[in-house]
Amino acid sequence: MYEDFISESSVLFRDFRINTVIKRFSESDLNSLNKQELSVWNNKKRHVRNGEDWVVGRITAKYAIGKCLGINVNDIIQIDIFNDKNGAPYISECKQNNIAFSISHCDSIGFSCGSRDVLGIGCDIEKIRNRHPNFAKYYLHQREKESWFKTLSHEDEDTILTVAWACKEASYKSFSKKKKLPENIGNINVFPSSTGKEFHYHTKYVKGMGFWEKCGRYVLCVALIGED
Repeated sequence: MYEDFISESSVLFRDFRINTVIKRFSESDLNSLNKQELSVWNNKKRHVRNGEDWVVGRITAKYAIGKCLGINVNDIIQIDIFNDKNGAPYISECKQNNIAFSISHCDSIGFSCGSRDVLGIGCDIEKIRNRHPNFAKYYLHQREKESWFKTLSHEDEDTILTVAWACKEASYKSFSKKKKLPENIGNINVFPSSTGKEFHYHTKYVKGMGFWEKCGRYVLCVALIGED
């Protein structure tokens, strides 16, 4: 059923167990959508450019959540994923069991993560590409930009800016379970560790950490809030 997996693993990051799943879209993914999701697919998503992204994002999320709950892979269809008014995904309270999870997708590839060990989690997948010269000004303060370029000096500019953006986006998504989200992505300060593959971030009241990895021409990133 999951022959299109690129990667599926349970990662121990610091003291936190994180289930991550990355997968390409395939027609068999439709078998794991429930009736309501199939209706959305047939009536709307299959006719739009990013419809496959929506499907495979949900499938990887169900698989990551299923790993957290100990659900058999053939039963993940029973997991109902909803979206709140801000678009953040969540599952029904009776099944939630304090699970934090996040969904991302790009080019018909889904990337999701889930954990029962953290207060908040976010993930992002981004394709490494050339961006508008002013794009970095939108999400990076000068001190952040200097830190990323210094730490990742062995990478080209497109990669550095994509990594920084993915880490920032995942960090923002990790606040989805919080009652008050940062006003915008610029209110989150994100800096790389000395090793480069880990990072830390903070707002006025909350601190978090995360890790990133390159997968071909894509950057994968997971950010988490371990404690208040």
